[in-house]
Amino acid sequence: MRFVDFDGDGKADVFTTWGGKWRVSEGKSDWEVINTSSAGVADLNVGNFNGDKSDGIAVRNCLRIARFTTTSLDDAEADAILAKASSAIETSDGPDDVACSVEFTRAGPVTGFRTGDGSIDSRAEFVRLAI
Repeated sequence: MRFVDFDGDGKADVFTTWGGKWRVSEGKSDWEVINTSSAGVADLNVGNFNGDKSDGIAVRNCLRIARFTTTSLDDAEADAILAKASSAIETSDGPDDVACSVEFTRAGPVTGFRTGDGSIDSRAEFVRLAI
């Protein structure tokens, strides 16, 4: 659970997830479903994103990053790629686009792997790597 003032009344509201739905209680006895997502509370940040009340939810995705041993990719390069990906998703590019509050971050250092030829060409190869 998270406790955040979603409705701007100066009192903490309760935010939680279950059953693939995001729910908030603003001092009522019933839960209001505000979104459908498989992301759970541990994967989300809540806060004041527009300056007037705490009304935002941002999904935080921590990714394990690995590279084939014959290639180079360090933590700083991976962080720069993740920052650009976050920025692209958080930006509305036109009238038919919607900005999504998502932040990609690195979960630990970039690691290397030797399995296969360095090219993941199927789901089976991805699963075999167990990265």
